[in-house]
Amino acid sequence: MQHLDLAINVYAEEDRSKRFKESLQFGKVQDATFRTHLFRIEAIPFVSLFSFCEMFLQSRVLLSEWLTDLMKR
Repeated sequence: MQHLDLAINVYAEEDRSKRFKESLQFGKVQDATFRTHLFRIEAIPFVSLFSFCEMFLQSRVLLSEWLTDLMKR
């Protein structure tokens, strides 16, 4: 994993319409009209992703569902 970030993406006008029609599961999506990072961590080990998600998601049910869905792929 190259980095982990928490960003705010804003899609205005045509960018918004295009983004609503796309899904990240199919690859690259429409670029945001405006974007800012609240934080960004470079060169993070992949296994750290799960610890960060556990700290970020307060709902244990949501976390469990997300991890279960990941294992299906």
